[in-house]
Amino acid sequence: MLEEYVEGDSGITFNVQPKLKALEIDQKACDAILCGRFYQVHLNIPNGDMVGHISVVEASVVPCKTANDAVKGFNFVKQMILDAVDQVGGIFVVTVDHGNAADMVKMNKKGEPTLHKEGNVQILTSHTLQPVS
Repeated sequence: MLEEYVEGDSGITFNVQPKLKALEIDQKACDAILCGRFYQVHLNIPNGDMVGHISVVEASVVPCKTANDAVKGFNFVKQMILDAVDQVGGIFVVTVDHGNAADMVKMNKKGEPTLHKEGNVQILTSHTLQPVS
């Protein structure tokens, strides 16, 4: 077998489980890295994307922090991704998609928040047009 796909149940919402599945994804990724069967391990921690589509800043803090913690290793209960990569002498590469959690309001050409007629900020729930970095 050249590839193996592992998918988790994504049928949860941030308001029910604000950490989403980041720590479960983290554990599965660590297991795959440390098992020695794979040349590459690709994973997706979708927290920033998922909460970005709702555009509620306060509700985005826990999911985004959890994704960061899963990668960097602030939860000392179990092996974290960076530690696992280090143990096998690997290389860790991070890529991002459209960055919804980083851009939650519509902006005008001046870079200022766009306002509704009532004066409220217009939220952005669609994919952003920002370049991926």
